[in-house]
Amino acid sequence: DMVGKDVRARCLDVTGRNPFSGNAEIMAITPRRTRLLRAVDLHTFQRAIAEVASYNDPWIAQDCVVMVPTHAATEQLKRTLEYLSFTPDNPKQKTAVAGSHLIAWPHFVTRRAWYTLMHGRLKSPPRLLTDIEREVLLQSASEDTIRSGVEPPFEVRPGLLPEILTFYDTLRRQHKTVNGFERVVTEQLEGDIEFDRGALRLLEQTRFLVSVFRDFEQKIKESDGLDEHAVRALLLTNPCLQPVRHVVVTVPDQAASENGLWPADFDLLTRLPDLERVDVIVTEQMLQSGLLERIRERLPGIEEEQCSRVPEPTPVRLMMADKKRCRIVRDREEELIAVAKDVKWARQDGPQSDGSFDIADDSTAVVFQRPLPYLYLAKQAFGACGVPFETFDSLPLAAEPYAAALNLVFACIDSKFSRSDLVALLRSPHFKFLVDESAVTHEEVRALDRHLAQFPHDDVPIKLKRLLTEAQPDQDLIRRAARAALKIVEELTRLASRDRTSVLLTSVLKFLTNHATVYDETDSVDRRLLQVRATMHGVLHDLRTAHVSHHDPEADLAEVWANIQVWIERRAVQLESDQGGVQLLDAQAACYGSFTSVTIVGLIEKDWPQQRSRSIFYPSLMLEKFFQFSLVSEKLPESSQVARNRAERARFRDLLGLSTDQLRLSSFTLDHLDQDALVSPSTFIELLEALPENVSPVDEEARPPVRIKIDEALMLGTVDPPVVQGEAATWLSLRLATNDLSESKRSLSHENGPEGITFSPTRVERYLACPFKYFADRVLELEEEREELSRVSPLERGTWLHEILEEFFNKWPEPINDENIDLALERCAGVVEKVLTEHETAQPLPQAERALERSLFLGSIAKRGLIDRVLRFEAEQGLAVVDRLLEHELKDKFKFKSSSGTRSVSLHAFVDRIDLLQDNTFRVVDYKLGSAPNPKLAVQLPIYAVCSEQYLADRRTDGPWKVKDAYYLAFKKEGLAAPMVKKGELEQALDDGQQRFLDAVDGISKQEFPVRPAEPFNCKYCGYST
Repeated sequence: DMVGKDVRARCLDVTGRNPFSGNAEIMAITPRRTRLLRAVDLHTFQRAIAEVASYNDPWIAQDCVVMVPTHAATEQLKRTLEYLSFTPDNPKQKTAVAGSHLIAWPHFVTRRAWYTLMHGRLKSPPRLLTDIEREVLLQSASEDTIRSGVEPPFEVRPGLLPEILTFYDTLRRQHKTVNGFERVVTEQLEGDIEFDRGALRLLEQTRFLVSVFRDFEQKIKESDGLDEHAVRALLLTNPCLQPVRHVVVTVPDQAASENGLWPADFDLLTRLPDLERVDVIVTEQMLQSGLLERIRERLPGIEEEQCSRVPEPTPVRLMMADKKRCRIVRDREEELIAVAKDVKWARQDGPQSDGSFDIADDSTAVVFQRPLPYLYLAKQAFGACGVPFETFDSLPLAAEPYAAALNLVFACIDSKFSRSDLVALLRSPHFKFLVDESAVTHEEVRALDRHLAQFPHDDVPIKLKRLLTEAQPDQDLIRRAARAALKIVEELTRLASRDRTSVLLTSVLKFLTNHATVYDETDSVDRRLLQVRATMHGVLHDLRTAHVSHHDPEADLAEVWANIQVWIERRAVQLESDQGGVQLLDAQAACYGSFTSVTIVGLIEKDWPQQRSRSIFYPSLMLEKFFQFSLVSEKLPESSQVARNRAERARFRDLLGLSTDQLRLSSFTLDHLDQDALVSPSTFIELLEALPENVSPVDEEARPPVRIKIDEALMLGTVDPPVVQGEAATWLSLRLATNDLSESKRSLSHENGPEGITFSPTRVERYLACPFKYFADRVLELEEEREELSRVSPLERGTWLHEILEEFFNKWPEPINDENIDLALERCAGVVEKVLTEHETAQPLPQAERALERSLFLGSIAKRGLIDRVLRFEAEQGLAVVDRLLEHELKDKFKFKSSSGTRSVSLHAFVDRIDLLQDNTFRVVDYKLGSAPNPKLAVQLPIYAVCSEQYLADRRTDGPWKVKDAYYLAFKKEGLAAPMVKKGELEQALDDGQQRFLDAVDGISKQEFPVRPAEPFNCKYCGYST
């Protein structure tokens, strides 16, 4: 019969032995009691775990396994069991198990750790294959399959191998065989291939995958190790030296959770030798989501019991803000800052004196669906607020700085040791390059960079060798850095040639080890760097070992680096945060914790519920028909995404009753992970209309403004130095050690207010663009970071343009027209050559670069130059210019109109050009190498025009002179001229410009310098960004 054949197929192990044949030992199924313990809420759920997993005999406890979803859930469950077993009167948990004393822990394991534990209890089993080894074996199987003539309809890239292996594991965990998969899928597709090219492609893909899977299983059989599926088959036919007699399952199935149990796991629970008890503990909400039917199907005959509930559930207050049950803020960072405010407010107002608890200890939880980016933001947000936090989640290895340092190594080789990559590698703090037993300094690397910048088109390795043989006596600073760079080139050149994969990996490891920076293990930051580096080196070592043992093909550096990147992206590093404090937890782990205050954050549509990952090989409907069709039930189950959504909705409803005091819900509107896209609140918020019976909404009391962040305390008043830590503490100690803290040193303002300050329209315009950039430039006097490869800065090029035009117009008094334009260009060319020759740049300008700058100003056959465009524009104007005031200085106290009246402000400015016309009017011209500024932010032309009119009235007797026009010569604009305003709007534009100018003057005088860019996208290119 079909059922009997399926059972026998499940018992086949990877060696091909059949436990039902005469050559295999038949293990009798141990009688066992299987119970489903139904918990009405999470408090009852935790009590049930404590009751069934509590042992007074430590030896018996070692035979018990409690299955949890994640490592973080394990840590939270241990703490909860301590509260329930040892401190029944703890105010944090009023539902303690009276008289329960846990002497020894059972084994708390995830699904993966369960197989590792069971493998360790077998008698002399073959070793477990690592994930890297399995993937290397799969790579070998795929290459053998292609060589045999079975071609895939896609390119087998390194990133595709994990997907193929995941699909194979899904097959086996769903209790499907490769043969069964081939038969069912082929039958579905063969009828459609005549008129459906997609079906033909899927059929070719199926044949390839089936061939790879068979070869892969054969290679595992021939290896010296086992994978999960082989361990499962071995456990059914071989007794354990120390059997597990009691399994407590606290996780749902895979349909409800990505960390849940698969059908093959449930089958193992029903047939594992010597297993006597299986207790499945689930909340009622989760059971009603569809899990109850699936459990009854997977564990036939299971006994169902209702867990005893606490007589009086602890009332939970849903704290409402502004009459709303869910608090909505701008982004994730503001969510965490709001939590910090809640914590600090509770600390300030918490009645610790009467025996109550402090909400800032580990009884406060922040619950999210996805750990990232909350784990990154927590260090910044909570750290700035002085709130300790703790998490047991891991951060991706690919996001660590050392991963970027490793990328530099491969980038150097790939670019054939370009100057930028080689200098970046020398500057990396993760490596130390020795010359004569001393490390190369940053000054030496900077000197080498400046020297190599003079020869942008030279081959860097050849230039380094020439530098060492032809170096001048005054180039000793460069020689040491050049020797270190040349040593890097020699070591890494070996990686550029094609070789066996293990050899290339060995060379990479050798380079990383030989040049590793020495860290201080007593420093927390250095310990983190050591941990990351050890993990990264471990990945490379495991890859090398796997290739040596199983499959060591020839490869080039690009192939090896692609493989390394795949594994780096899949590895994680545990975050070190053992100081206690606010608990940061994912939704699954939170179900195992005991908390007095819970804040569920990130309630947006795409996270609650979270979308289930889909197979990249087949349509979801095809796989669901294949995987989910049951031999017991004749109906087709609901789709996997629907089942997952229902389970997550049930978990959310359980979490609403997790707290024993306060519950807060939080969402946001702006998702920085999705290019600042607007996001919608989760549909789960609709559940708040029907809250659990012990949860009641309460209006939160209004709070007075309080200082939350350390920087707020530092700026707004005195601060107690002991509470400040880290870099802020270092800055504060230096600040307090400064003797001269007089007002004149700390303030821009004078006793007589803004009238005592001399303002520049250019700098005021910068203030309007971003007050913080003005502060960094004018107050802190910081220098903007320049482009790494730029030899002529925009400021230097703009200075040249002004000097060229000033000198030319001083020597050319007559109007420019079509008759003399060629002569004007010829004379201006001489001025250009003079300016380019006499002026120096921040970095030496080679002759080739100087020729490029010359063509920029004078033009070429392909494109007109800047000077050419200016002079031709002047010739087209046809206006009679009486006089030109070039680079004209305005330095005086000028009057400006505002909405509140007329004010006087001291001003100092240089106007690029003021053209006096025959009709006693004038025009103001301002040169811009780029585009004209935003008219809503610009103040230069309006202020230049107003001040010039006052200047001409006081200084010239041939007036009065009235402003006629003002425009920019913007060289990025096709038509060159950019008028300040349209015709007829001059007076209004001058009034608006004066008002903007005076508003900015008031802001500068009040020392208001917030980070408030007028164009937020400019932050990406800001020279003062950190």
